[in-house]
Amino acid sequence: MSVANIVMCEFKDKEGIEKFSNWYKAHGAFKDNKISLWVQTGETSAISINVYPTEDARSNADKIRDEGISTSKFRELIREQVPISGDVMVTYLDGKLMDE
Repeated sequence: MSVANIVMCEFKDKEGIEKFSNWYKAHGAFKDNKISLWVQTGETSAISINVYPTEDARSNADKIRDEGISTSKFRELIREQVPISGDVMVTYLDGKLMDE
């Protein structure tokens, strides 16, 4: 069964969310990431849904994310992040139910 990380992010300002979005477009998702979806929910807020094939892959992504936020330029951009995780229950892509 696939597992997902859902991360709510509050950026320090409008420029921060734009800088992060541009960086993510250029550098892509974490290794083993099956689906990565970012949605801007406000002027300085976004939510991401990232799906991984196994709990080990998801857990590894957590470590990479947390290290990156604490040691990189992203701490200058992100005010707060709230990560949660869980099992993927249902996946539809292009209107088709995907097998888990």
